[in-house]
Amino acid sequence: MYNLFFIKKVLRQRKQMSIRKLSEKYGLSSRTIQNWEKGKLPKGKRNKQNSALNIDLLLDDVKQYPDAYQYERAKRLNVSQRCICYNLKKLGITYKKNSKTSQVRRRKAIIISKKD
Repeated sequence: MYNLFFIKKVLRQRKQMSIRKLSEKYGLSSRTIQNWEKGKLPKGKRNKQNSALNIDLLLDDVKQYPDAYQYERAKRLNVSQRCICYNLKKLGITYKKNSKTSQVRRRKAIIISKKD
């Protein structure tokens, strides 16, 4: 996805160059440049609040079942596995292997603190 500064830069140079030359120079498709000229700009990231999953329930589930797989959490919380994956990533929770323990206990949920 291209940022707005880059798009404006390309469109300013459109007055001096053809679309074909611009597309070769920047490695863009000519259709992309044409769409930008028409005003079809990228919308940016979607920043929607979570509606399918209660984050507190997910945190409780992680504390109660630290070794559970995402599909197991999804089944318990009645959401998709992708929803679990997205929200674990958003919360900074990842799984780390501990090679010093037995094979049964190698996976543990670790909450990584994000630096603000």
